[in-house]
Amino acid sequence: MICIFAGGIWWNSTAVHSLYDDESDVYYKEYVDQVSGSYTKVSAKKIKLWREERLALERQIHKEKRKAATDELKSIVESGYARERKRTEGFQVLMNHISYISGISNGGLFYERGYEQLTGYEMAWKRDAVLALEGVLMVILTVAGIYSREYETGMMRLLRTTPGGRQELWSAKLWIGMGIVTVIYGIIYGSEFYRILSAFGIKGWNCSVASMAHIPMYLSGLAVVDYLALISVMRYMGFFLVMAAVYLISSRAKSFIMTVVYSISIFALPLVLYLSGVKVFKYVLLDPLLLGNIF
Repeated sequence: MICIFAGGIWWNSTAVHSLYDDESDVYYKEYVDQVSGSYTKVSAKKIKLWREERLALERQIHKEKRKAATDELKSIVESGYARERKRTEGFQVLMNHISYISGISNGGLFYERGYEQLTGYEMAWKRDAVLALEGVLMVILTVAGIYSREYETGMMRLLRTTPGGRQELWSAKLWIGMGIVTVIYGIIYGSEFYRILSAFGIKGWNCSVASMAHIPMYLSGLAVVDYLALISVMRYMGFFLVMAAVYLISSRAKSFIMTVVYSISIFALPLVLYLSGVKVFKYVLLDPLLLGNIF
């Protein structure tokens, strides 16, 4: 089942491209990539030169428009500098970003698009929920059969007659379950991180995560890489607790089918409801851990 699942992930995996909001966003990335990281004297010097270039260009545009005899000629001048105006807009976004991070300890400059997708910004919350749902279903379907097997075959009666036999089996199954959880987690989130970071890079990931406006300021002490590690650990713990819960449910349900039904009802259904738009389920049961991005 895990091999089939891994094949499905690989088959459906699509490359991520740097998608831009508009032409000015292209120029913003061009600027910010040259000064990514902490805001230093070197980057400040570069930005000062760019500002002078933009101001000089605006003076030139104003001068040419003033010399134009008619409104038609002024429009021609304006259209001739349309691309440079977009570049100026991109530079203004950079200046706004600098203004925002000025009061943040270890605040930095970087192109946020990749990190925004990994931290649930805007519509990325749906991707978080889909990945969590895939992982929960895979954990349930793979470990439920392992944990309920001795009940369906009647082997539990034999195990209960042997001193320590049942305990040894429990221990072995827990280790097997942890291995399965680790493999499933690696398949899902290893693929997701590679897909996004290979497209957008890792520039600025040592800067404060609060440099992104959608991250609460009380997390400013964490670097971007620390925050990504934190939500990764949360998700892994969520998968592990699902596995442990399935283990307990199987001892009561005593059948593979009923274990699957109960487990899906408890852990997968809230994620489905959250995906359907009932946002309160973001905080129900294990969903805060499974989704990771709850801050």
